[in-house]
Amino acid sequence: MVRVGKHANSRRKGRKMSTVVRWMAFLLFAAAIMTIATFDIFSSGGRELIRDGVNIGPISVGGKTTAGAVSDLRQFLSGYRLTFSASQNTESVGPFIDTNQDIVRFHVETAVDTAYNIGRHSNTIIALIQRLGAGLFGTTVPVPYSLDEQALLNELTQRFGAMITPAEDARLQITVMPNGRYDISILPEKTGLNFDTNYLTNAARERLRNLSSFTIDLEVLVDAPKLTTEELTPLIDQADEILKRAPLNVRARSLAWTISRSQLADWIVPLPNDNNQGWSLALDHNRLAKHLESYTSSIAIEPKNAIFEIDEQGKVSRFEPSIEGEKLDVEMAIELLEKAFLEPIEVAETIDLPVTVAYPETTTEASNPYDIKEIIGMGATNFKGSPVNRRHNIANGAKTLNGLLIPPGQEFSLLSALGEINAESGYLEELVIKQNETKPEYGGGLCQIGTTAFRTVLDAGLPVTMRQNHSYRVSYYERDGDGNFIGPGKDATIYEPWPDFKFINDTPAHILFLTSVQGDRLQFIFWGVDDGRQAEQGEVSIWNVNDPPPKKEILTTNLAPGTWKCTEHPHPSASTVFTYTVTYPNNEVKEEKFYSYYRPWQEVCLVGATAEEIAAQEAAKILPEQTESESGISEAPPEG
Repeated sequence: MVRVGKHANSRRKGRKMSTVVRWMAFLLFAAAIMTIATFDIFSSGGRELIRDGVNIGPISVGGKTTAGAVSDLRQFLSGYRLTFSASQNTESVGPFIDTNQDIVRFHVETAVDTAYNIGRHSNTIIALIQRLGAGLFGTTVPVPYSLDEQALLNELTQRFGAMITPAEDARLQITVMPNGRYDISILPEKTGLNFDTNYLTNAARERLRNLSSFTIDLEVLVDAPKLTTEELTPLIDQADEILKRAPLNVRARSLAWTISRSQLADWIVPLPNDNNQGWSLALDHNRLAKHLESYTSSIAIEPKNAIFEIDEQGKVSRFEPSIEGEKLDVEMAIELLEKAFLEPIEVAETIDLPVTVAYPETTTEASNPYDIKEIIGMGATNFKGSPVNRRHNIANGAKTLNGLLIPPGQEFSLLSALGEINAESGYLEELVIKQNETKPEYGGGLCQIGTTAFRTVLDAGLPVTMRQNHSYRVSYYERDGDGNFIGPGKDATIYEPWPDFKFINDTPAHILFLTSVQGDRLQFIFWGVDDGRQAEQGEVSIWNVNDPPPKKEILTTNLAPGTWKCTEHPHPSASTVFTYTVTYPNNEVKEEKFYSYYRPWQEVCLVGATAEEIAAQEAAKILPEQTESESGISEAPPEG
């Protein structure tokens, strides 16, 4: 027979009780979950509706769409006002639903979004508990708001202005006579009455938080001045020292003026010391800033935002780089003037005020997706003396090239970029030298385009892959963009289908090809990203300069017998060379020599003659034909 002790029985009973408690807790939890789930099933708050039991302020929005809740809440707020009372005088401020008013702004959509999300938590258990709480006990969502306390106080001051007389601080009164003498006195302080602003704003916030309708009773308290005559009196000597430093000459760039003593007197104000122990005199920054801006507005240069527009063909149709402006650094200028007037230091006869950069909002680099931000190369030629058709063709070719984008790594062909050169593409006939003859062809003058492109590429430090000089010296290409003589050797001819002018964009970004024609000047500009390369062009060496052959006379019946008309001018021969060097950021150096050989070209004149005279000349074969090669092959310079 085994006996069970009292302690063993107690343990068994404890275990039974513990098990019962756990089961009861589980059943209660399960019942709660079932209740919540059942409530959720039968709740009217569907997927598109706010859950039952949800309120926004005093407005019930349960079972409504968000649009309906917004409408109801706006309707309520359209009649809502803050009410204030003082001495049997009651004033209401509002309503605040107008977005133009600046005292109170209710954020209706935010409140409705918060109400809609009740019961829609990402955690299912939390979402069910939120729905149960709203259904059984109700859930109130406040309407977020913004309160401009100063705007409210200003409004109440206008409404209840007869009840208050704000305190006035003691003030310096400085009188400056026309002769520069001055008198300093003190206007004493005045005690006043004013609202208890802390109570007023706290009460207004409490009412707005609950959208309640209780009236706020305004309390009026004694308003003591912050600065007294006793505190201001010791500052008279400091004011005297400040005034003695005027007049003072100042200058910003080329603009100079004088700060008078009467102007200075208007800027002197007392301010509490940093430790709030006593007062010191300072200059009113707002008044001083207005003075400086009124004077320096005439020298300010407004910055200009960049413009970058691309048409459907991928060509830049409009490009305007950003331009930095200039403006007075008002903050630094005030600091300099305060130092000059307030500190016991020697002051220069004229204070130079700092002018700083005014940056545009949109820079060139930020205006485009190609990182184009700076000029990497420029080239120019001059075509003074060109006939009308040649000028037209130059302008037409420049227009075709303007705005082209050259991707990095691409070899650029000038002939391909220009396209068809005919009447349909806008070109006119102009004289060109071809096969020992000068005759009209469409696009005559486009070698001005080739030469300008060559010079731009050299300036940018890009590798040239195809370039051919002219067979004969042409005066247009022996001048720089301003018309100054530079001699032969830096030209490039183009003619369909050959020769072409080609180069490679070996920079890290796109190149924007811009052209302009102004008067007799043709200029190309390459915009892109400067990778740090340096390009140099050596001096042009010239040799083999020979006179042209004797003048060639051609008899013609198109002129009256005995009259002359010269169609071609003489050009001497020449051989040239110059060295083109590019130094890259990694110190790699590439060097190339550009040789040119120009054949002599004789003067050709038409002479009026009869048919019999022409026939006699042909029979005698008086004029020999010129047969030199047109290859334009370069030859090496002589030694020495």
